[in-house]
Amino acid sequence: LATFNGYLDTVAAGLDALQQKLIVVIWRLMSEMNGNWFWWGHRSQADYIALWRYVFNYLTVGKSLHHLIWVYESDSGTHSGTPSDYYFPGADYVDVVGHNMYDDTWQLPFDLNRLYREYGKVYAFPQAGSNNQSPLRLIQYGWDSMVMINAIRARHPRASYFCAWDT
Repeated sequence: LATFNGYLDTVAAGLDALQQKLIVVIWRLMSEMNGNWFWWGHRSQADYIALWRYVFNYLTVGKSLHHLIWVYESDSGTHSGTPSDYYFPGADYVDVVGHNMYDDTWQLPFDLNRLYREYGKVYAFPQAGSNNQSPLRLIQYGWDSMVMINAIRARHPRASYFCAWDT
């Protein structure tokens, strides 16, 4: 725990420098938790929620950082049997609910608009892009962000923002 808190202290120092300059930070903490490619990923629901809340309290209460917009974001590509909100740490700990999406059709087997409307939070796509993120494909054929914009308008009208993510 001491090593982890040391990492948090280092991050908190940088975040505090931004707070002193009145810069608001969209804080995307431990994203894609329903995948297994990060150390925090695909753990028990209780462990993930406890970890999120620990970091939240450490930074907001312990370090008095109040300029962070906390973003909860799951991933759509892996473990489709796990609901997008399965690891949701609670409304008091999240400002934005999101779902990372790499798709050319932007169709999911569940309704994200309905799901995230229930939380009363800003709804977004913190990472978004083409289904095929191959650098060769992107160089060869390009990528038109209007594909995302049009699909979001048509299928996810509540979405407040997206962040185009590229390789």
